[in-house]
Parts: sequence; C-alpha cells; structure tokens
Amino acid sequence: MNRLGTFLTASACVAGLVVACTEGPTETATVLSPVFDWTNNPDNGNIRIFRGETHWVTCWSDAENGLRACHGTLPLGGGTEPDCGLQEEGDPIEFQDVGIFNPDDPFSSWIHEVVKGEVFITVRDLNQPGDCFGAKLVAEGWGQFMYVDNDIFGIGPEGNNANAWKFQGNSNNLIAPDGSRVNYNGHAHLRWNEQDLKVTSLKVDVH
Repeated sequence: MNRLGTFLTASACVAGLVVACTEGPTETATVLSPVFDWTNNPDNGNIRIFRGETHWVTCWSDAENGLRACHGTLPLGGGTEPDCGLQEEGDPIEFQDVGIFNPDDPFSSWIHEVVKGEVFITVRDLNQPGDCFGAKLVAEGWGQFMYVDNDIFGIGPEGNNANAWKFQGNSNNLIAPDGSRVNYNGHAHLRWNEQDLKVTSLKVDVH
C-alpha cells in the first residue's frame, strides 16, 4: 500500500476510535475473500478513483442492551484475548476512494471512502462478567462489514462542512458459546459539523 493507502488506513482507525478502535478479532478460521466486485465499475484510469486493501478493527456499544460488537481482520488486543476474536491475522478488506487528494496539503483534499468486506465479528455483553475483555462472550464468527464516509478529511465533499460516516455489520452465521447459530445486525452512525461530533445511532442486535 502506498503513502495514500497508509494515510487512509490511519484515518479509518481514527474514525474507529470515536466508537473504540482498541480491540480486534478471535479463533483461527477460514478467511473468506473480499467481497468487492469491480467488474461492472472499472476505474478506466480515472485519477479520482483509488482502490486498495486495508486491515480494519472497529467496535461500538449499544447503551440500551449493553452489547458491544467488534469487526476486524486483526486479532483483538493484538491477540492477547484467547477467548475473544481472531488469534491470527485475516485477509484485508477492500476500499474505494473517490475524490481529490493533494499530497502537499492533504486536508485541502476531499475523498469519499467506502470500505467493504468479510470480517470476524465478536459480540460480548458488557453487563455480564466473562473472559472476553472481562465480559461475557455472546457470539462470534464471520460476517459482512461496510464503512462509508462522505469525506475522510472531515470537511465534507467539495467544501461542505458537514461530514458524516457510518459503520454497518451483519451476519447470519455467528456462533454462541453453546454452539447455536445466531443472527447479528449492527450499525454506528456519526456526524461531524463545525467541530461538533454527534453520534446519531449505535445499535448491536443479536437474535
């Protein structure tokens, strides 16, 4: 990944920090390939389109039910949690950035970013003690993840001062500690406007 890709990865982690970028995934499992398909959307050499792969770890909590979901391609806590998440690095997921990047002054740029792929999802209950970062493990397994940001530099496309981004995760194949299969849906929606961060919605649903 070149300098731009490295910067984008760092920016994504900063965005994740708002909802917690301090953890990462569990047990060894077969890693599925990224799910982006550019067949019907080639860039045709357009310099405004940049594509690549990145590792990702993003977590958020649902205050209503005390559940916390983490989505990632790397071990949570650097692999220090043997009962929680991936223990080995998985495949990176793919991203597409569309916009204008000025390497001499990155924050004069604007870039719309979409990240999408297969990640390992860990859900735990913060209200109950357990071995997954001190909390009870609810379910874990592979699922889909998507992150969309209208401007990773925080000023909005073409100078619009409203910056919004969202994380979404889902899976119908998470496994509970008792071996049962559960469904998961979650999202985190955030907005930044004139130096004011607003969390509009945080949801973790397992059933």
